[in-house]
Amino acid sequence: IVSRLPEALLALPRKGYLGVHLFFVLSGFLITGILTDTREDRDYYQKFYLRRVVRIVPAYLLMILLLWTTGTISSIYVLVCLLYFCNMTSLFHAKPEYGAFWSLSVEEQFYLVWPLCVRRLSARFRGALAAGVVVLTPFLRFVLLHMPSGLNDIHYKTWVVADFLTAGALL
Repeated sequence: IVSRLPEALLALPRKGYLGVHLFFVLSGFLITGILTDTREDRDYYQKFYLRRVVRIVPAYLLMILLLWTTGTISSIYVLVCLLYFCNMTSLFHAKPEYGAFWSLSVEEQFYLVWPLCVRRLSARFRGALAAGVVVLTPFLRFVLLHMPSGLNDIHYKTWVVADFLTAGALL
Protein backbone atom coordinates (compact mmCIF):
# COMPACT_ATOMS: atom_id res chain seq x y z
CA ILE A 1 0.00 0.00 0.00
CA VAL A 2 2.81 2.45 0.90
CA SER A 3 4.54 1.80 -2.41
CA ARG A 4 1.38 2.90 -4.27
CA LEU A 5 1.01 6.13 -2.33
CA PRO A 6 3.03 8.34 -4.76
CA GLU A 7 1.02 6.93 -7.67
CA ALA A 8 -2.24 7.66 -5.85
CA LEU A 9 -1.14 11.21 -5.05
CA LEU A 10 -0.24 11.86 -8.67
CA ALA A 11 -3.66 10.60 -9.75
CA LEU A 12 -5.56 13.00 -7.46
CA PRO A 13 -5.50 16.05 -9.78
CA ARG A 14 -7.10 13.95 -12.52
CA LYS A 15 -10.05 13.42 -10.17
CA GLY A 16 -10.58 17.14 -9.56
CA TYR A 17 -13.86 17.11 -11.46
CA LEU A 18 -15.33 15.12 -8.57
CA GLY A 19 -15.08 18.25 -6.43
CA VAL A 20 -17.22 20.16 -8.92
CA HIS A 21 -19.78 17.36 -8.90
CA LEU A 22 -19.85 17.40 -5.11
CA PHE A 23 -20.30 21.18 -5.25
CA PHE A 24 -23.28 20.70 -7.58
CA VAL A 25 -24.86 18.22 -5.14
CA LEU A 26 -24.37 20.61 -2.22
CA SER A 27 -25.68 23.52 -4.26
CA GLY A 28 -28.78 21.59 -5.34
CA PHE A 29 -29.41 20.69 -1.70
CA LEU A 30 -28.93 24.20 -0.33
CA ILE A 31 -30.79 26.03 -3.09
CA THR A 32 -33.75 23.64 -2.93
CA GLY A 33 -33.92 24.16 0.83
CA ILE A 34 -33.92 27.94 0.43
CA LEU A 35 -36.52 27.78 -2.32
CA THR A 36 -38.75 25.36 -0.40
CA ASP A 37 -38.61 27.52 2.73
CA THR A 38 -39.62 30.66 0.81
CA ARG A 39 -41.96 28.98 -1.68
CA GLU A 40 -45.08 30.79 -0.45
CA ASP A 41 -43.50 34.24 -0.20
CA ARG A 42 -45.06 36.89 -2.40
CA ASP A 43 -41.64 38.13 -3.51
CA TYR A 44 -40.22 34.60 -3.97
CA TYR A 45 -38.55 35.15 -7.35
CA GLN A 46 -37.33 38.67 -6.64
CA LYS A 47 -35.76 37.68 -3.32
CA PHE A 48 -34.10 34.57 -4.76
CA TYR A 49 -32.60 36.26 -7.81
CA LEU A 50 -31.55 39.39 -5.93
CA ARG A 51 -29.63 37.22 -3.45
CA ARG A 52 -27.87 35.42 -6.33
CA VAL A 53 -26.99 38.72 -8.02
CA VAL A 54 -25.58 40.25 -4.84
CA ARG A 55 -23.49 37.16 -4.04
CA ILE A 56 -22.21 36.23 -7.48
CA VAL A 57 -22.27 39.11 -9.95
CA PRO A 58 -19.80 41.60 -8.39
CA ALA A 59 -16.93 39.11 -8.10
CA TYR A 60 -17.83 37.54 -11.45
CA LEU A 61 -17.83 40.87 -13.28
CA LEU A 62 -14.58 41.88 -11.61
CA MET A 63 -12.95 38.62 -12.72
CA ILE A 64 -14.25 39.01 -16.28
CA LEU A 65 -12.94 42.59 -16.38
CA LEU A 66 -9.55 41.52 -15.05
CA LEU A 67 -9.25 38.69 -17.57
CA TRP A 68 -10.37 40.91 -20.46
CA THR A 69 -8.12 43.85 -19.62
CA THR A 70 -5.10 41.55 -19.35
CA GLY A 71 -5.89 40.02 -22.73
CA THR A 72 -6.58 36.60 -21.26
CA ILE A 73 -10.06 36.42 -22.79
CA SER A 74 -11.50 37.87 -25.98
CA SER A 75 -14.44 40.24 -26.37
CA ILE A 76 -16.67 37.47 -27.75
CA TYR A 77 -15.85 35.36 -24.71
CA VAL A 78 -16.81 38.29 -22.47
CA LEU A 79 -20.25 38.22 -24.13
CA VAL A 80 -20.47 34.46 -23.63
CA CYS A 81 -19.60 34.97 -19.95
CA LEU A 82 -22.16 37.73 -19.46
CA LEU A 83 -24.86 35.45 -20.87
CA TYR A 84 -23.71 32.54 -18.67
CA PHE A 85 -23.02 30.26 -21.62
CA CYS A 86 -19.38 29.44 -20.84
CA ASN A 87 -20.32 25.75 -20.96
CA MET A 88 -21.69 26.16 -24.49
CA THR A 89 -19.18 28.45 -26.18
CA SER A 90 -19.60 26.75 -29.56
CA LEU A 91 -23.07 28.34 -29.86
CA PHE A 92 -21.21 31.65 -30.24
CA HIS A 93 -18.40 30.28 -32.39
CA ALA A 94 -16.07 30.93 -29.48
CA LYS A 95 -13.54 28.83 -27.63
CA PRO A 96 -13.64 28.14 -23.90
CA GLU A 97 -10.94 30.61 -22.90
CA TYR A 98 -11.24 30.40 -19.12
CA GLY A 99 -12.27 26.94 -18.02
CA ALA A 100 -13.33 27.79 -14.48
CA PHE A 101 -16.45 29.63 -15.65
CA TRP A 102 -18.24 26.58 -17.10
CA SER A 103 -19.53 25.43 -13.71
CA LEU A 104 -20.90 28.87 -12.86
CA SER A 105 -22.80 28.80 -16.16
CA VAL A 106 -24.29 25.41 -15.22
CA GLU A 107 -25.36 26.82 -11.85
CA GLU A 108 -26.96 29.90 -13.35
CA GLN A 109 -28.80 27.87 -15.98
CA PHE A 110 -30.10 25.61 -13.20
CA TYR A 111 -31.21 28.72 -11.29
CA LEU A 112 -33.33 29.77 -14.26
CA VAL A 113 -35.39 26.58 -14.18
CA TRP A 114 -35.36 25.14 -10.68
CA PRO A 115 -37.05 28.03 -8.79
CA LEU A 116 -39.99 27.72 -11.17
CA CYS A 117 -40.16 23.95 -10.53
CA VAL A 118 -40.06 24.42 -6.76
CA ARG A 119 -42.73 27.11 -6.84
CA ARG A 120 -45.13 25.44 -9.29
CA LEU A 121 -44.77 21.71 -8.66
CA SER A 122 -45.92 19.72 -5.67
CA ALA A 123 -43.19 18.19 -3.50
CA ARG A 124 -44.13 14.73 -4.77
CA PHE A 125 -43.98 15.67 -8.46
CA ARG A 126 -40.79 17.69 -7.92
CA GLY A 127 -39.22 14.67 -6.23
CA ALA A 128 -40.28 12.42 -9.10
CA LEU A 129 -38.85 14.90 -11.62
CA ALA A 130 -35.55 15.12 -9.77
CA ALA A 131 -35.36 11.33 -9.41
CA GLY A 132 -36.04 10.96 -13.13
CA VAL A 133 -33.20 13.34 -13.95
CA VAL A 134 -30.87 11.47 -11.57
CA VAL A 135 -31.71 8.14 -13.22
CA LEU A 136 -31.82 9.25 -16.87
CA THR A 137 -28.84 11.63 -17.06
CA PRO A 138 -26.21 8.86 -16.82
CA PHE A 139 -27.91 7.15 -19.77
CA LEU A 140 -27.74 10.42 -21.69
CA ARG A 141 -24.01 10.66 -20.93
CA PHE A 142 -23.54 7.09 -22.16
CA VAL A 143 -25.38 7.80 -25.42
CA LEU A 144 -23.49 11.07 -25.99
CA LEU A 145 -20.18 9.35 -25.31
CA HIS A 146 -20.82 7.17 -28.35
CA MET A 147 -21.86 10.02 -30.64
CA PRO A 148 -19.64 11.56 -33.33
CA SER A 149 -17.07 14.13 -32.31
CA GLY A 150 -18.68 17.47 -31.52
CA LEU A 151 -21.74 15.84 -30.00
CA ASN A 152 -19.99 13.75 -27.39
CA ASP A 153 -19.35 16.36 -24.71
CA ILE A 154 -20.32 14.61 -21.50
CA HIS A 155 -18.69 16.98 -19.04
CA TYR A 156 -19.81 20.59 -19.33
CA LYS A 157 -23.34 20.87 -20.63
CA THR A 158 -26.05 21.49 -18.06
CA TRP A 159 -28.15 18.57 -19.27
CA VAL A 160 -25.31 16.09 -18.71
CA VAL A 161 -24.49 17.20 -15.17
CA ALA A 162 -28.01 18.01 -14.01
CA ASP A 163 -28.17 14.74 -12.11
CA PHE A 164 -25.72 16.10 -9.54
CA LEU A 165 -27.82 19.22 -8.92
CA THR A 166 -31.05 17.25 -8.74
CA ALA A 167 -29.49 14.60 -6.50
CA GLY A 168 -28.82 17.41 -4.07
CA ALA A 169 -32.38 18.62 -4.50
CA LEU A 170 -33.63 15.14 -3.63
CA LEU A 171 -31.59 15.10 -0.44
